[in-house]
Amino acid sequence: GPGSGDNMGAALGLGLNVGDLVMSLGTSGVAYARSATPTRDATGAVAGFADAAGGFLPLVCTLNATKVTDTVARWLGTDAPGLADLALAAEPSDVTVVPWFDGERTPNRPDAAGSLSGLRTDTTREQLALAAHDGVLCGLFNGVDALAECGVDISGTLHLIGGGSRSAAYRQRCADLWARPIAVPHSDETVATGAAAQAASILDGHDLAAVQQRWGLGASDMVAPQGGVDVAAIRGSYAAATE
Repeated sequence: GPGSGDNMGAALGLGLNVGDLVMSLGTSGVAYARSATPTRDATGAVAGFADAAGGFLPLVCTLNATKVTDTVARWLGTDAPGLADLALAAEPSDVTVVPWFDGERTPNRPDAAGSLSGLRTDTTREQLALAAHDGVLCGLFNGVDALAECGVDISGTLHLIGGGSRSAAYRQRCADLWARPIAVPHSDETVATGAAAQAASILDGHDLAAVQQRWGLGASDMVAPQGGVDVAAIRGSYAAATE
């Protein structure tokens, strides 16, 4: 019957196709993809949810997302937009933030704490700001890797949603670390939009996909990656710091 959860509703509101990927940046972080087949992960990293349209929605959740950058912004005496400005002005460095400030869910480290490494006497506020954003995103991209390792198709478009998607730094660094353009939807209310589309399809007796197309769901701004970002080095430093 009809009904949905928040991530499933967002998938409807975005008009996801099989292979499309969503990264949601709220207080916690979520990465999921629409799939035509169920997923089973013996490690427990990937949760094998159903979607709200007869398919599947394999999903990974991290405990620490925008609360990490909010905290670092407070430490640096600024706010989230100010931290984004600092991050976008940063020179590359070896500074790495492990964002497990309140333990972590993926990987399952309930007693973990965050860490900061790669500091030098010439480390700048800008580099700390950039490392905070990258640490959050690296944790989520590890989740994306877990989806792929379970055989989930992630060859489609990556959609960035949630409160963190309003941050210019999160948008740009997500595209940079993905090394492909990402989509940021025009609507801030993808969950509510998806629920409304489902309700409309049931009320009118129309196919859900037809409602999604008629409503123009998934309209987005595209953000292209910058050149010259050493993704392997950034993710490698994060992997070393979390061993």
